[in-house]
Amino acid sequence: MPAVLQLIWISAEEHLLNGIITSLKGATADHGNGTLNYAYDANQNKTTITGVTNTRTWIGNGDAISWTNSVNWSPGFVPTINNPVYLDKSTDFTARISSGNQYIGAASQIGVSSAGSATLSVQGGTLTAPSTYTYLVVGNATEGVLQVDGDSTVNLPTDSIWLGYGELGILDINSGTVNCRNIDAGLTPNEHPVIYMTGGELNVSEIIFWPENAGASADIYLDGGTINAGYLFGPGWTTFDASGTNVNLDISGGKLILTGNITSLNGATAYDGNGILLYEYNSASNKTTITATGRPYYVDANGNDNNPGTISQPFATLEKARDTIRNLSPLPDGGVTVFIRGGKYFRSSEFSLTSQDCGTAQKPIIYRAYPGETVRIIGGVQLPSNGWLLVDSSDPYWSQIDTSARGYVYKAYLPNCGVSNVGGLRERSPWGPYAYEISPLELGFNGQIMKLAQWTNSGYAYTSTGGTNSFTYPSSETRPSRWTSATYPWIFGYFSFYYADYYEDVSNINTGTRTITLNPQYSFTASSGMPYRAINLLIELDSAGEYYIERNNNFNMLYFWPPSSVAAGESIVSTLGENRERIVNAVEAQYITFKDIIFEMCRAEAIRIKCGSHITLDGFTIRYTGNAGVSINAESDAVANTYHTVKNCTIYDTGKQGVYVCGGNRATLQKSYNLINNNEIYNFGRWTHCGQPAVMIHGCGNTVTHNYMHDAPGGAIVYGTWSVESAQFLDLWDTNDWTFKGYRDGANDNVIAYNEIEAVCKETGDAGIIYSGLDWGNQGNIIQYNFIHDVPTNIFNQVAHGIYLDECSRELTSSRTHFIMLAVLRCLWAVDAITVSKTMYLRNVAGHFMQTDAVFAI
Repeated sequence: MPAVLQLIWISAEEHLLNGIITSLKGATADHGNGTLNYAYDANQNKTTITGVTNTRTWIGNGDAISWTNSVNWSPGFVPTINNPVYLDKSTDFTARISSGNQYIGAASQIGVSSAGSATLSVQGGTLTAPSTYTYLVVGNATEGVLQVDGDSTVNLPTDSIWLGYGELGILDINSGTVNCRNIDAGLTPNEHPVIYMTGGELNVSEIIFWPENAGASADIYLDGGTINAGYLFGPGWTTFDASGTNVNLDISGGKLILTGNITSLNGATAYDGNGILLYEYNSASNKTTITATGRPYYVDANGNDNNPGTISQPFATLEKARDTIRNLSPLPDGGVTVFIRGGKYFRSSEFSLTSQDCGTAQKPIIYRAYPGETVRIIGGVQLPSNGWLLVDSSDPYWSQIDTSARGYVYKAYLPNCGVSNVGGLRERSPWGPYAYEISPLELGFNGQIMKLAQWTNSGYAYTSTGGTNSFTYPSSETRPSRWTSATYPWIFGYFSFYYADYYEDVSNINTGTRTITLNPQYSFTASSGMPYRAINLLIELDSAGEYYIERNNNFNMLYFWPPSSVAAGESIVSTLGENRERIVNAVEAQYITFKDIIFEMCRAEAIRIKCGSHITLDGFTIRYTGNAGVSINAESDAVANTYHTVKNCTIYDTGKQGVYVCGGNRATLQKSYNLINNNEIYNFGRWTHCGQPAVMIHGCGNTVTHNYMHDAPGGAIVYGTWSVESAQFLDLWDTNDWTFKGYRDGANDNVIAYNEIEAVCKETGDAGIIYSGLDWGNQGNIIQYNFIHDVPTNIFNQVAHGIYLDECSRELTSSRTHFIMLAVLRCLWAVDAITVSKTMYLRNVAGHFMQTDAVFAI
């Protein structure tokens, strides 16, 4: 066999061979990492062969020495992607990468064989290895540390980090990103791989801790950030022996995401054994997300408040869990999580949280649905199935039952069903002293809100002529003659303008003059040709899904035409909120999270957050409210109302706004940092139609991003326009005679971005899809990267403005918003406004691009 010459390392010239030599088959330099140079000397007929290493060896002294300074490297060059790197010295040291794109070659090592501890600190920029087979050893024969921080990225896309292969090897991630195929671990008694994470991302496409030997241990301390991996140890090993190995996994923050449906990890702990781990499987991705919670308590609708609150002996009420947490001093590491078991929780009073109920950033308090179970918190009463009777001729109101409805309408006597406060309809409008009103008792059936008996069943009738607090109906219309014997008829309509809708009770119906006279608190003049609808009429209960409550003389009988079997269905009436109670009322509370809960059926808002900070509503559903879904508010600019978050939620069928958010300090421009993000909000403005958007914004420094808002009578977003929900409501009106005093709430430095909006402004006129106005102080707001589409001419032949800056708005930055398939008067209308506008994209838009009634600047 031919001999193979392996030249390991040649540091000086040497006349080795006679003749002209241009190559030596099989010869290598620096273990294959270098190159051989052949220099022929004709005078001596000799070829000098020298080895040139590709390896870069660290020779820098001290801590935090720059990677990009060539004097720290032997042989004097900064590594490229072809250069294996050896970080190895007899004393402790740190090499630092702070910016730029840096590289290492195959088989690089941090901590090779010398006595010192070697640390590579990547604090910025990127560190990339070749896309071919490669690996990075961290901790070979001496301790090695790979530290990742800042806005940095470490990429080993096709291979591994060999962690703790001969000594202690540490991967320490505070922020930034590490991407690799595997994290290999020898896992012998002399080796110890450790992962510390307080933030950032570790993305391992295959396996964390590929075990090559039995025995020993490895540690993962996940205090923040995300580990996203295929497997921990890997499934079904045949080649490698994982017996006797042990990974000490402790999670106190962040999340670990692994492939498959994982229900437990042997020996894994939360908060060093003081908390519990949650395993949440997503079948679509085939991934399990593992997170930690602090000390757990459990609430079950079938529990008992004399229990200790364990999973086997749960509490019955949220109040008991809250009061138990109040008595913890101090809060345990990781805080407290209250797991609410699946079921229906009926509230007769609001769940109150105050300054006594504060968590901290490190010790939050969480109320959440038990994973995989559906929790419904309901501001109402479920009617017993045997409480329904079919209405027959013995009923005192039989004559009021339409002939087409007889045989289909059932009745339930509400006092016998546990309903003591039926309440009634209230005068209601988007403006003025009765703008903040609650809904009357409503009926839900099989998870859907039902409709108060009305005419017309769809669409509207139209006035013939208008008058002071009255209107006439056309001579061709005979329907109102049926209403003269009704107990409490009401009219809903746009009596004067398409930007103001009202609920008014009827004082008289004169069939001779065809005049309907209303009884408003404050007089107004109705106009001709305006839409209206008659409501709260038993005689008009003539289709499935309609209901009516006869309140005359406290009769309190509920009449209902069910869309399916009433005996087999779920019938719930809203009772909470007659005195403006909310399901949850958090005042001056901090660091509390509600997660994955359904809040439904109430007469006021479902959730109010007043003052305080760091209240998070995550992944919940809010539906069937009489007022807003969520109200985030403060008493004044001087009171903190900051860092509240509504995210990943579904909010629909609210009486007014989906979310009202107010915070920060306009006087000092202190931002609130409140965030409304990644929510779907639709069918808002169900009771009051005008001026009730998906999100209403006041104050300074609120952010509304990545939301999907659709299908509503009014616009999607309103900012900086006075509202009765705002903190300064009592500044707007003189409470002695309710005359308007002229103060307007406004908005500064708010961001509206990356939202999708469609199918809004279905009824209202003089409206904006995004609207602001009535405050000269509205400045510094940004609208950008929104997608607005498919808003056609509405049923009243009214068209909306894309972005409408009404009277006295100024200084808006609007950029890169897409308008597609809109029947709008103007994509941007600035009235008395100073506007800065950048690029907008339009397609199939009817109307003007923009119009201003004052100064406009591009």
